[in-house]
Amino acid sequence: MKHIHCWPLAGAALLVSQFAGAADSLENLSFAVLGGAPNLDLRTRYEHVDNETSSNPRDSSALTARTRLGYTTGKWNNLDAQLEYEGTAAYQEKSYNSGLNTVKNRPAIADPVGNELNQYWLRYTGLPWTTLKLGRQRYTLDNQRFVGNVGWRQNEQTYDGGSVLIKPAPLPALEINYAYFHNINTPAYANVPMSATHLANIAYTFGDALKLVGYSYWLDFEMPSTAANRQDSRSTGLRATGSYALPAQLKLSYAAEYAQQRRYADATSKVDADYWNAEAGLSYAYATLKLGYELLGSHDGLYGFQTPLATLHAFDGWADQFLTTPNNGLQHKYASLALTQWKTTATLVWHGFKADETGAAYGEEFDASLSRPITKQLSVLAKYASYDARGFSSDTGKFWLQAEFKF
Repeated sequence: MKHIHCWPLAGAALLVSQFAGAADSLENLSFAVLGGAPNLDLRTRYEHVDNETSSNPRDSSALTARTRLGYTTGKWNNLDAQLEYEGTAAYQEKSYNSGLNTVKNRPAIADPVGNELNQYWLRYTGLPWTTLKLGRQRYTLDNQRFVGNVGWRQNEQTYDGGSVLIKPAPLPALEINYAYFHNINTPAYANVPMSATHLANIAYTFGDALKLVGYSYWLDFEMPSTAANRQDSRSTGLRATGSYALPAQLKLSYAAEYAQQRRYADATSKVDADYWNAEAGLSYAYATLKLGYELLGSHDGLYGFQTPLATLHAFDGWADQFLTTPNNGLQHKYASLALTQWKTTATLVWHGFKADETGAAYGEEFDASLSRPITKQLSVLAKYASYDARGFSSDTGKFWLQAEFKF
C-alpha cells in the first residue's frame, strides 16, 4: 500500500508563510547562506574479529576510513538548513565480510564501502519555544536504547521525515519530542521504508535527583525485512534517572526503566514482551563504578523484546552478539569500572547473559577500552571485547584501534 507523506507539503507551506511576512528581505538570504559553518569528521579505524566457525573458517580484519563533510547555513527568517555527505572507504575490502561485498567465508564487520547524503534538512525556529526539522536527520532519544544513530559504525543511521522539539519557557524543566519518519537509512547503506511510525518522548527534570521520561514508540515497517528484529510494534515506557551528592566527595547515580512492547500494525499476537532496567553507580574523584541488570523479556519463547532503532553496540556487550534478542529473551547482568586520569579514560566491563524464558546460559563477556583526546579536534581509542559463549554459540574476540579528527 502506498502512503503519501505530508512533510514536503508542510515544508512548502511553511516557506510560503515565511516569505509572506518575512522580517529578513531576500537580499539578506545570500548572507545567511554564505555565513554558515562547515563541519568535518574524519575517522580511521582498524577492526579485527576472531570468530572462526565451519561457515566462517577465517578471521576478519578491516581498515576503514570514514569522511563526513557538511555545511549548515546561517539563519534567515528563523530558517536554516544543513547538507552533509558521508562516505566510507576500505583498504583491502576482501579481508572482511561487510555484508555488501562478495566475501562470505569471514566474520562480519558492518562497515561496507559506500557514499551517501547523510543529512539534508530544513529547520524552523519561528514558533514560540518550538524547533521544527524536516528532511534527513540525525535523531537520538535518551540513552539511545530505543532510538539512536548507531554512531559506532562508520556510516551512521539517519532518518527521513520530520521532528518537533518543544521547550516551553514558562516550564524550562519540560521537554517534548515528537517525530514521524517514513524511512531509515541504515549503516549498511540500505533504505528501510516505514509508515504510520510515530516517536513521542516527554521529559521533565525535577533537579539533579530526578529526571522522568515517558515515551511511546509506534513502529510500522512498510516492507518485509530480512532483519529478525524489525517487526511492527508499539513500545511504551517510563525512565527515571538522577544523582545525589554524598559525603567525602562521593556521588551516587541511578537509572530505572520499564517498558511494554505490544503488537501494532501488521504484527502478530506474539509481539508481547516487557523490558526492565535497573542501574546504580558510585563515583569518587576519577573513578566510577556501575552495577546493572537489564531484562528483555520473552513471550513464551516465541518472541523476544526488540529495539530495532537503537544504537545496539552500546548495550549487551561490544562483541555485538545480541543485536537481535533471542526468542527466549535476554537477562543481562553487568558491572563496569571507569578510571579517568591525565585526560585518559580506561573502562572495564563484565557482562553475564542468560535466557529469560528457560534460564539457559548465554555466556559471558569482558570488555576493555582506553581513550584519550590528543587535541581538541583529535582523539584516539583502543578497545577489546571477548565473548565466551559457553556453548550457546561461538566464542568471539574483537579488537579496535581508532583515530578521529573533527571540528
